[in-house]
Amino acid sequence: MPKRTAQPDPAPVQGRGSALLFLDKEGRWFHEGVEITHGRTRLLFSKNIRRDPAGKYYVRVGPESAEVIVEDAPYTITSVTLQEEPHGPPRGYILHLNDETQEPLESGSLAVSEENVMYCRVKGGEERARFLRAAYYQICAKLQYDEADDRYWLPCSDRQITIHRDGASNR
Repeated sequence: MPKRTAQPDPAPVQGRGSALLFLDKEGRWFHEGVEITHGRTRLLFSKNIRRDPAGKYYVRVGPESAEVIVEDAPYTITSVTLQEEPHGPPRGYILHLNDETQEPLESGSLAVSEENVMYCRVKGGEERARFLRAAYYQICAKLQYDEADDRYWLPCSDRQITIHRDGASNR
């Protein structure tokens, strides 16, 4: 039997069959309050989530579409791969997203909220992604602290990636 997980009650969605889709802050999908546990369905939804000009999210598969209530961010970072150099800091960081795409971490897009949740910009800077715990710890293992400037940063062979506070550069 599918498990019900506490979540905010989404507003009614206009559309075929009033399919209520909800994406929580951990990247879990729900339909009418029931967690979607089928991996291929979750992946299909993650690959097909879009934002309309009004800022609302929806999933479109073929001719069907349904609005999605997004609790936090439409994408999650599931893991991080370092582009290792033989000596010295890594060349860069590759982000693995919940839609099974990979993107380089862009300078200036990394931010930490007041709750110590890490985010970055993805999809050409158009969307926000939340780091899941495993990816967060992978990044944190490489963090450096500059006491003089009171800032955290990630080393790269050709630059430093500063981590902004409060998501100011990330909204």
